[in-house]
Amino acid sequence: MITVACVRSGTKYGIEYVERLRNMVARHLPMEHRFICLTDQPEKIVGVERVHIRHFGWTGWWAKMALLHPHLRGPGRCLYFDLDTVIIDDLTLLAKWDGEFGICQNFTKLAGNQNWPCNYGSCVMSLAEGFGAILFDRFVADAKGWMARCPRGDQQAIEKLYPHAEFLQGAMPPGYFVGRRDFTGDRPRGAAVMVFAGQHKPHNTPHQWLKEAWV
Repeated sequence: MITVACVRSGTKYGIEYVERLRNMVARHLPMEHRFICLTDQPEKIVGVERVHIRHFGWTGWWAKMALLHPHLRGPGRCLYFDLDTVIIDDLTLLAKWDGEFGICQNFTKLAGNQNWPCNYGSCVMSLAEGFGAILFDRFVADAKGWMARCPRGDQQAIEKLYPHAEFLQGAMPPGYFVGRRDFTGDRPRGAAVMVFAGQHKPHNTPHQWLKEAWV
């Protein structure tokens, strides 16, 4: 069985973000799956397995590093989405991808900013069963050092720890992922995963069709 994961650190995102991501996955992933939330928060959410990560003391984007611990994710492949992702179509093809580790190519870099210091975008990741244990141990051994050396957060640290990941945009059909710079007033044909960033979030998007999809 595949595991679909999200991470909620602190209260920047309310529990409605977890609930709606759970709902969108349920609508668009017709294969059997479990939904987990790695979190330092106490709320229980129906249909979501809570995985405690408070003991690590990692906040914000650094909490995502806990995903590299295979025992926290559980058995099978793990498909991760940021909480501010909106899923609008079938996830089966992405869920069936069978590489060791896939991650998005950074959308800022894709937009043409070649000076951006990070090639990875950890908004969506796919991890094979058992992947990440060695990387997790390396990070834990010097967590403060990694955080200091990687001002762009977890995705920059993951790139340094594992620089040969496959980019998921290349593994999926063209247009399957859409970054926020390419959002328009119309639903894009062939898109399945809408990736937000910055201050543009599902709750404040000016695009009505996206608001309607985020339920």
